[in-house]
Amino acid sequence: MNIGKLILKISLWIVGIGILGYVLLISFLLFGPKLNSYADRVSFESSQWKTHLEDQDPIKIKMVNDLLSKHNLVGLNVKEVEGLLGKPPKTEYFKNYDYVYWLGSEHSAFSVDSEWLGIKFQNGVVVKVEILRD
Repeated sequence: MNIGKLILKISLWIVGIGILGYVLLISFLLFGPKLNSYADRVSFESSQWKTHLEDQDPIKIKMVNDLLSKHNLVGLNVKEVEGLLGKPPKTEYFKNYDYVYWLGSEHSAFSVDSEWLGIKFQNGVVVKVEILRD
């Protein structure tokens, strides 16, 4: 084998490994947090949700997907929501929602924001439920 072809093969291998590494890094940054949040999910438990303090492990962010898949909050009245989730503490965030529950830090590679569950009532009945980021 001539030395020029050998250098070309080695160069192509190095470039290929570099590209593969770059693709893996980008994939990890984009999808790693999503996969991690998926693995961290736990079943919704009303009593745990209501007694959880914000300075503890953020269990609400792990429960919210199960909550929303098992409980259709739209159509519930204020008392039913409070029975299920408790009354949220006052917050300055998301003033256009009536009830706002802090869930925890957002699921992303560089978590700088928080996620919240926002609930909007109309005539005492839930009309909108949304996961929000600040």
